[in-house]
Amino acid sequence: MDPNQYHQIYQYLHQQILPTFNTSREKQKFINLCNNFELKLNYLYKKNKRKNGQLLKVIRNFELEPLLYMMHNDPTAAHFAVDTMFNKIKDRYYWPQMYENIREYVRSCDSCQRRGKSKANQLLHPIAVHGPFYQVGIDFVGPLPITP
Repeated sequence: MDPNQYHQIYQYLHQQILPTFNTSREKQKFINLCNNFELKLNYLYKKNKRKNGQLLKVIRNFELEPLLYMMHNDPTAAHFAVDTMFNKIKDRYYWPQMYENIREYVRSCDSCQRRGKSKANQLLHPIAVHGPFYQVGIDFVGPLPITP
């Protein structure tokens, strides 16, 4: 989130300090915007309208790169694709243009570019079974070295 906007919302929620506005309409618009946010332990959270007001941590610009790295490049992250990564992040964090930032990050990932998209599996063609032992498969291995 833009540092100025973050600071303005934080100041309003923390100390009820409003920035200067040209019109009362702009002022009311800002207050309505602030109603979507909440302060908790000096961090700014956005209320998630989709999940009964669940709080989403607001990510500032300097926190964005480490977060994307952790959610994509970390050994536990598995280099997920854009949609998977977005769905993983949107339930815990918020920042404007989230999807676009994630898409750009994944597209610029060197490891993902080298590996490319995974190929879709081909359709399976099951073998019709007419009865027990209708068809038997055997794997041959050998010759094997003699062990002492």
